[in-house]
Amino acid sequence: MPVGLAEGFGQLGLTQADIADFLKVSRKTVEREFQKGEASEFVREYRKGRASTNRSLRMKLLQRALREDRDSLLQFALKNYCGMKETAEVDHQGQISVNVTMGGQVIKQPKWMHN
Repeated sequence: MPVGLAEGFGQLGLTQADIADFLKVSRKTVEREFQKGEASEFVREYRKGRASTNRSLRMKLLQRALREDRDSLLQFALKNYCGMKETAEVDHQGQISVNVTMGGQVIKQPKWMHN
């Protein structure tokens, strides 16, 4: 695999299928290279390129969110990069009543459904 192209492939976010098509090799060939993980110089360079692009995109997103004061961008950044999440609380008070009908007739509720 051409190590000299790997970082650029990563920066562009090419998939394994994209790389195989570009290099005119089988997808299985590229897949085998990626299975080597950190033992492959090609994979290390590819990941370096991906990381570079990811950092750049995160910075651009944060700069734009802060510059434009756009809440939706800030929320996205907080959820995806700061581990924040939205939660909803539901208050379960009151009674629930269940009426079961079968063939047009009301079925008696089991004892466990009564208080």
